Amino acid sequence: ALSHWEHRLFQNEYMTGTSTPYPVYSNVTFSLFKDMGWYDVSSNISYLDPFLWGKNKGCSFANGSCTSWPLTNEAEGYRCDPDVTPRGQCRFDYKGWAECNLAMQDPLDDGCLIYKSTVRTSCDMDTKFIQMTMNAGETHGTSSRCFHSSLARFPSLLNDFLRVPQGRSMQCYSTNCAGPTQLKVGIEGVWYDCPYEGGEIYPINFGGSLTCNPKVADIICANAEDNLESWPSVTSVTPRKANPGDIITILGTNFKENITTVVVHAKCTIETLSETEITAKLPEGKEFSSIAALGLYFHRFSVVVDNQGLNAHLKEGLQIQLDPNGASINSLFSSRGIPPVLSAVLGVIVLLLSILGCSFWCINVLKNYEQMHQFKSVHYQ
Repeated sequence: ALSHWEHRLFQNEYMTGTSTPYPVYSNVTFSLFKDMGWYDVSSNISYLDPFLWGKNKGCSFANGSCTSWPLTNEAEGYRCDPDVTPRGQCRFDYKGWAECNLAMQDPLDDGCLIYKSTVRTSCDMDTKFIQMTMNAGETHGTSSRCFHSSLARFPSLLNDFLRVPQGRSMQCYSTNCAGPTQLKVGIEGVWYDCPYEGGEIYPINFGGSLTCNPKVADIICANAEDNLESWPSVTSVTPRKANPGDIITILGTNFKENITTVVVHAKCTIETLSETEITAKLPEGKEFSSIAALGLYFHRFSVVVDNQGLNAHLKEGLQIQLDPNGASINSLFSSRGIPPVLSAVLGVIVLLLSILGCSFWCINVLKNYEQMHQFKSVHYQ
């Protein structure tokens, strides 16, 4: 008794005396150790992991009743009400997802119902027992965090029609911080800005969206240093419609000689480069000849400017005119020694089969998406 911090107020602090995922030593504990005089504590305790439970929640969080805690997105993973809130939410520190499970409640929480998590629900590793049939672009690792997402890989021609959230659930994605309020979410190697005041991210070549809760950067980027100058930015690309092999001009900031690369489906050839402008030659038609690229990824491609892993992209994408008659597929077959006439015939057949197959696939996906999503991604309503 009286030898530990109050569990309701310190939750995952080591000195609450209970086992919990992601325990931390807070500056409160180390300040106490120093005041006791029994321990040699450095005056610089910035090396401690940030203590995030109750961050920015105000004095009422500690002094008032837990029943006054809000049930909004800004209190993700805190108060739990089985009759009102979803069964699942992201943890308060977004390091995984948590569950509103009465059997998991801790008697030391003073009767407060709080979302609880385990190591099995962590974003550190791929703990989901079945990989999603529909690829949501997830990444599991030490820098991954939990977000509410309805992302699913759809052909880019359909993306504009699939912006309405569908089967939203908790997913894990890579994160990076360009500053204390500059959170970036990584989806298949491309970094997207997470709006500080909250909003949606719509990655290219995915249907659905990823939700950034308001001020989530205050939690995920706590104690992050400002390194925004290391990140490139893209403000415009001209022309907006081009053909394979054309020259495009990219305007932005923080482009770096011998470091910056440009990727539009494949690596581009940089013609000229300054800190604010790049001219680059698009890949030739043969680079777009794969079935994956031509089959149903016509026209819209990401323009990614990369500084050794730190990258930016043109949000709207670049319209690239591919040969609708299967010429790119022709070149794919021709490069393997197939006669031109036969290549043309095979190209048309492959194109028609791709369109037909995608039509049946998309109809089946849209009919069964919610059922699959619940089973595959441990979705909770």
